[in-house]
Amino acid sequence: MSKILKKLTKKWSFLSGIIVGLLIAATVIGILFGFNGLVTDGKHVTVSVDPVLYKDQAVREEIKDLCDDAFDGNLYSWTGDNSGNDGVFVYAFKANANLDKAVEDLTADLAQWTDDYSITVVVTNEKVVINLAEGFVVRAAIAGVVFAVLAFAYAAIRYNWRRGIVAGVSVAAAMLLTGALVILTRIPATTSVAYAIMGSGLAAAITVLFSLNKLRTAAKENADQDAEELVVSSIAVKEIVIFSAILGAAILLVGIPAGVSGAWFALSAFIGIAVAAFMGIVYAPALCIPMQKAMAAQVASNSKSGYKGAKKGTKTAVKPEEKKEEPKTEMKEEAKPEPIEPIKEEPKEQVKETPKAETP
Repeated sequence: MSKILKKLTKKWSFLSGIIVGLLIAATVIGILFGFNGLVTDGKHVTVSVDPVLYKDQAVREEIKDLCDDAFDGNLYSWTGDNSGNDGVFVYAFKANANLDKAVEDLTADLAQWTDDYSITVVVTNEKVVINLAEGFVVRAAIAGVVFAVLAFAYAAIRYNWRRGIVAGVSVAAAMLLTGALVILTRIPATTSVAYAIMGSGLAAAITVLFSLNKLRTAAKENADQDAEELVVSSIAVKEIVIFSAILGAAILLVGIPAGVSGAWFALSAFIGIAVAAFMGIVYAPALCIPMQKAMAAQVASNSKSGYKGAKKGTKTAVKPEEKKEEPKTEMKEEAKPEPIEPIKEEPKEQVKETPKAETP
């Protein structure tokens, strides 16, 4: 396993190329064919308005507002022309939606025009295509960007800015890759599937942090080890596999019994978990290797220049010779003060006393 990982982690540019290629393919498929909607049983409510009344813009907008208020909570709606002249408002609902009260209230509101014009409200049971609204896609994209930025900020504060880049890029790549696989496999793009794509980013953040934690510990204990060997030996394969297996099993057990929509959610979430495991075991370590080499080069450069501001735990901030020489010199100077010569007292000249003359 370690030999395979060592080969894969050396090819971060190749792995990035594969991810970009899948994103381009998914974009082309999405532009040409759009999202694959979920076809399910549902109900259609068709409000047909007399063409003469429909041409009056003020009345048309008032009728549209009445319909929107009556059918609040609809899955989607649109305004169009039927048979070239008759204006219609069509609303789609789930099969179990109770529309009796809404239709009754709407019919009463439209009674002000029905004496002079023809307005009909018809409820039919038909197949409904559930799809993602454009506004939801935009909001999900913004949320994904925010999530990636938060992952970068957390890892940058906890470790350093280089590993913050690894975390942010891995989380963003996990969400993009999961979304691309959903489009390429033509899984119906529903709201629950969008949540599964976002969940892949959260799972990727957890798996990447598993490996970054082990890398930080190994870097402190083996600062002189080769960058590739250090990163590969720090991959948290066991932890990531156990986490992914438990989470994947839980998603499948909860999602599959929940019906068609739940099954598609479970499948999308399972793909997201697999992508998150790939990020933590292969892609994030592949990004860590050039980052670790850059860190080692910086530490070596700081060591040569005598820079003392390196982080705790690094062994090369100050040369050992310099570290020992300076205190020794100071100790020698302090231990051996200049000897103080004793002050020699000059001998005092003895004053010879003149003998006194004896008096006879």
